[in-house]
Amino acid sequence: MTAAAAGVAARTVTGHVSGGVVAGVAVVGHALAAAVWCGTLAALVLTVSSRGQWARLLPVFSRWALWCVVAVLVAGSVAAVASIESPAQLYTTGHGRILLAKVAVTGALLGVAWRNRTRWLEAAQRHRVGAGESVRRAVVELSLMAMVLTLAAALSVTG
Repeated sequence: MTAAAAGVAARTVTGHVSGGVVAGVAVVGHALAAAVWCGTLAALVLTVSSRGQWARLLPVFSRWALWCVVAVLVAGSVAAVASIESPAQLYTTGHGRILLAKVAVTGALLGVAWRNRTRWLEAAQRHRVGAGESVRRAVVELSLMAMVLTLAAALSVTG
């Protein structure tokens, strides 16, 4: 796990913001938190096969995911501010427009994640959601994550 984190950090710093130590730390924190959130949910989809397993594991994931979301938002905001010199660049540069698209898709992702946390989590804990429905909900969230990650990759080459 440490090697994977080092790989994510190294790629993130070399391909992203090079605007100083604070920006670099923010980008690494942002990428690692996103990797934990996305990777853990993907692992659940691939390994959890029953209603009972979802009932046990989803609350644990949800607690971790909440902290990951906080870290993604805080570190992402710091990195975004460091990556632009003026607000006008949000509309006048390709980097800025991709950043705005990433913010928009992230907003949709947060809406789905919040809905999942408030509805799916409770239903799963009470064994009221089958494994198939849990997988479907997770895949919807993962699909939005994939869109955000694609935009993040685009940002890393437009800086």
